This record gives sequence, structure tokens and C-alpha cells, in this order.
Amino acid sequence: MKKFYSLLVILISLAVAVNGQIYIEESFNDSEMPPDGWSLDGYENQWGVSGSTYSGGEAPEGRYARTTATGTTRFISPEVDLTGETTVMFSFRHVVFDRNSTDYSVGVATRSGDGDWNTVWEVFPTEDVGPELQLIAFDNEDVGAEDFQFCFFINGNLNNLSYWFMDDIKLFIPFALDAEMIEITMTDQVYNADEVTGTLKNVGQNEINELEIKWQVPGEVIHTTTITDIAVAPAALYDFTCSDLFFFPAGDYELEVWVTKINGEDDMNPSDNSATKEITVLDGLSVYRVPFFEEFTASTCPPCYSFNLGFVPWCEEHADEIALLKYQMNWPGAGDPYYTAEGGVRKSYYGVSGVPDLFGNGGDVSTSVPAVENFFNQASQLPGFISIAGSYSIEGTVININANILPYQDFPTLRLYVAVFEWLTTGNVGTNGETEFENVMMKMVPNASGTEVDLNEMEIYEFTGSVDLASTFVEEYDDLGVVFFLQNYGTKEIHQSAYGLEDYEYSDDARLSEIRVNNIPIEGFDPDVTEYTVELPEGVAEIVPVTATPMAGDPVITYEYPDEIPGEVIVSVRAEDLTTTNEYTVMLTLYTDIAESFEKSVQIYPNPTTGLVHVNGADDAIVSVYNISGQILSNQQVINGNIIDLSALPNGIYLIKIQKDETILTKKVSLNK
Repeated sequence: MKKFYSLLVILISLAVAVNGQIYIEESFNDSEMPPDGWSLDGYENQWGVSGSTYSGGEAPEGRYARTTATGTTRFISPEVDLTGETTVMFSFRHVVFDRNSTDYSVGVATRSGDGDWNTVWEVFPTEDVGPELQLIAFDNEDVGAEDFQFCFFINGNLNNLSYWFMDDIKLFIPFALDAEMIEITMTDQVYNADEVTGTLKNVGQNEINELEIKWQVPGEVIHTTTITDIAVAPAALYDFTCSDLFFFPAGDYELEVWVTKINGEDDMNPSDNSATKEITVLDGLSVYRVPFFEEFTASTCPPCYSFNLGFVPWCEEHADEIALLKYQMNWPGAGDPYYTAEGGVRKSYYGVSGVPDLFGNGGDVSTSVPAVENFFNQASQLPGFISIAGSYSIEGTVININANILPYQDFPTLRLYVAVFEWLTTGNVGTNGETEFENVMMKMVPNASGTEVDLNEMEIYEFTGSVDLASTFVEEYDDLGVVFFLQNYGTKEIHQSAYGLEDYEYSDDARLSEIRVNNIPIEGFDPDVTEYTVELPEGVAEIVPVTATPMAGDPVITYEYPDEIPGEVIVSVRAEDLTTTNEYTVMLTLYTDIAESFEKSVQIYPNPTTGLVHVNGADDAIVSVYNISGQILSNQQVINGNIIDLSALPNGIYLIKIQKDETILTKKVSLNK
């Protein structure tokens, strides 16, 4: 459990300078431990600098590594003159990789005048902690001294944690309005019109109610998103989605995302408000490639217990992002009573000679949580080119299994493996201290050799199988799962994996509920009408994003674009069952009359509205709002799209006047809250 000895977040009540001040910043960029001006106290050799990014920042980062001792070790800051201050803020990224969950703590303490250390924040881990960004208020009696110091400390049995990584250490007085861009969360590899997403943190004094966020690829237009009606408290994280889509031809791009305004005013600290990420736009259709873990373990293996103490909680945290299968082995000693010969076949295939042993997507992964996290971070960015829609049903002791497999490329000579497992077993307790075992393999269908398959691009492969589980170790038939994985037998690479769904009928609806062109909905769209014409202004980009929203389920949607405009965009939909298909055609044409072009390019929606009105296609225009009597209520300039907020007005009809150069357009909007 976590134990806090001071206020974790009390920014709202702080009486500090509007302009802020940074006293200490340390990111270990000099790769020295201790950094210049810092010091170590106790077990100095255990501290170092690592080229890793476990704590969530950029390499390098500081780290502490375990030692077989009991005591206290500290990483101590330089002295800082805080004369006249009563409260300062302290932030850092960190992650604790727990080893034995007992008899130790990690924390932060302060002192002045080389006096006693006063604990401000302390954690007694019972599992891994983080990675996370901590923000702490220092407001104790040490603040205000001319020789203030803080330290990171570890106290107790120093052998019971594996590592403590830390980065981006900062002692500062916060600005009134300051948003720190934590990360861009869209994947490294994308296909066609993905959303630009990210996470930021309010590190200012004031609550954030409105944000202006921009993004750009060098040399291209700057995209702007205004987000309103939010309440991001000081120290809180906020996940955002930009309104404009990331849409570029296949290739590599550097994406930058940054915060420009908070609550209508400039972000007061530009030094922390941006992030960049290398993005690859893929040529062709891809899907999420589910990282697949295979663990060889046993209930008589003490190191297996130690590893699973961290690995099991990690898997639970990432349950929706991975697939997992465990093979119980027949050694050491008497071995696990749930050992099967099919598990032995997989052991021989990988050349496993000891447990625990772990494989990810067919490759060896070290049995430590940092190694697992590192593999996952890389594997989750890999594109997948196969979709699996699998299901199963249980009748007594018989399990019936079905799957539709859709490849987006040719995959000659893969092997499809299908494994029945039990989510949790307790009947195979051995001698290592474990009392529960997860994802235990019970039977492979048809066997451990799998099924050889030749997959052809966009052609469905259907699998059906049935097996009686009466002779297996199954404890509870309502606790079974099925996992599918496709492996290259020679290279051992696993190209896709997926859990099956029990008694699930995949949707066969291949219709769409909406199609957007340049993020603007096609007016009058009907799911059962498959041909549309959209007129675009002269001078639009050679490619404009077309995106679609499915009517039901999670279908596969692909887009075929013309080489130039005018031309047809073909939107192909393959239903969730991967078999039913549908196709929509969007003819993109151009119009050249200036007035007509402006009128047709402007989109105001929704109408009627409950308060917020989007104005698209009117860049650099002046937008004014009038009541029905002709009284002007507001006016503003549109820059890369805008949102008009009518929520403070009474219900009724309002006029929105849009003027660009000599062209004026007026539209009625109905407000109905």
C-alpha cells in the first residue's frame, strides 16, 4: 500500500508566482551517477545510469539495482536556496520493479542545514509501481531554507526490489497555466486517417477548462483542435483526441503535437508543452498484431513463483492487449501434475531446458518484468496482416471451435495452432508456494503439431474443430478459454494471435452508418445507398481523407483512392464475421466558382444543436452570431476549423453569418438544449 506523509497535490491553494521558476532539472543526459552537484549515501555502487526508458521518459534514466543487504541508500540533490518560499513543487517519472513485496520502501525526503531527513512521500510496494509521473507539494519546515535539499531513498531489505528507475526530476514553482505534454499515444505505424491522440498533464496552478492543441508534420499545414467543456484539475492527466485526422501517403513522418492555449490564454511554459513521434504510414491494410506470450513453468519451480509474482499482475494489467498460454512442465523434481505431452512438444520445439522460460511472438524473452515490458512496447507497435474471428461452445465435456481467418497478404505455409486452456486452476499446487495458476493449457486441437495452412490475400480460411475434454485436467468447464495463433514453423515467428469468444455470434452487418470526407459527414447518408458524389473546392490536396463508421460490430474497412481528383474512392467493408462484404463508392469532384465553392465548402453541424456548433470549411473567415432580431451576439475568426458555443443562450433560432473576402453566407441554426 502507499503511505503519504505530505500533501500529494495541493496546487489550487498555492500562492506562488504566476511566471513560475525552475530550481532543479535532471534528466541524466550526461550519463553520470551521481550527476554534477548530486551525491550518494550508502551502497553507492548500486546506483547508475541506464540507456533504457522504463520510467516513461527518454533515454537515459537513473536507476538503482538490488543488493543483498539491509539498510538505507539515498540519492541526494544539490543544495537549493529557497529563502522566502513556503511551498514548492516536485515532479519525477519513475517505476519500481518489485521482487519480493516485503520489508522495504522507496520514497522522497527533504532536509535543511544538513539536518535530519523528513519523509514527504513513501511507498511500500506490494507489486510493481508505475511507470508514472509523480507530482508532490513540498510545504514542510525545510522549505524556505537557504540550504534546502531533497533525496530519493530506499529503506529496508534492499534485496526485495529488483530495480528503481527514475527520470525527468524537477523542483519548481508552477506557472498559473501550464500543460505538460506527456506523450503522443497514437501508434508508431498507422494506416489511413488515424486520429492524433495523446496525454497531457496539468502542471499549473489552475484548473484547465479549455485547450487549444496543434499538430504538424514538417512542411505541412498546422492542424488546430479546440477542446472545451473539460475540467482537468491540477496534477491530473488528460487524454485528448485531435479533430483533424492524420492522413498522408505511405512513408515516414515526424509528428509534433503541442499545447498553445489554456483557458483562452497562452500556455505560460512552452518548454514542456510539446512532444514528437516518428510515424510510419503503411501502404495497405493492417490491424493490431496481438503480442502472444507462451510461458513454460511448473508448480515445483521456486524461480517460477518469483517471476510470476510480477508477471501475473503485469498480464492482468495488459489483458486486453495480449494473449497468453502457459505450459506446465514435468520438472524440476516431480514436476507439475498438469503436465501434458502436448506441452512437451512445444518445449522441444523451442528447445526449453529450464523453467521459467518465456517466449513472445515465438522469440525468447527474459523472465523479468522489465524485459517483458520492453518486448511488449516493441511488439505492440508491429503491424498485423491477419484478422481472426474465433468462437467456441461447450456441450458437457465437448468443446466445439470455429474460426474465420482473413489474411491481408499471402502467407504460404503457416501453422494454425488452437489451444484450449483454463483461466485459473488450483488443483496442481506443488512445492514452490504458488496456489493459483493462470491460462493453463489443457488440450491442443487437433494436436500440438497444429494445422498447416496456405493463406491467400483477402481469402477466408475457415477452421472447425471439436474435442472431448473428459480425459484432460479441466477443473471447471465454465472457466475455459481458447486461443488461436499462426506461426511460421521454420522461423518460429508468430504473425497473429487471438482469444476466441464463447457462444458469440459475429455480426454479419457490412453497412456503414456514416462516411466523412475531409472529416465532414456526407449529407443525407443512407446505410443502404452505396453511391455518393461530393464536390470539393478547387485547389484541395491530391488526396483527401475519407473515413467510415460501421453500422454494427467491428468490421474491416479498406479504402482505395484515386490518383487524382476528380476520381472515385472505393470504401470496402468486410463485416465482423470476416465473410459478409459491402462496397460504397464516393465520387470526388471539383467546383471552381468562388462564391459557389465557398458556400458548398462550409459545413455547420449539428443542426439543431444542444450548444456546440462546428464550423468547417471556412478557414480565415469571420463568423458572427445574431439573434433572430438581428442583434449581434459574437464574432470571431475561423482558423483551421472552429467551434461556436451557444449553450449560454436561450433556446431558439440564431443566424450564423460567415464572411470571407467579398463572399457572405448566412445560415440558420436551431438551439434546443
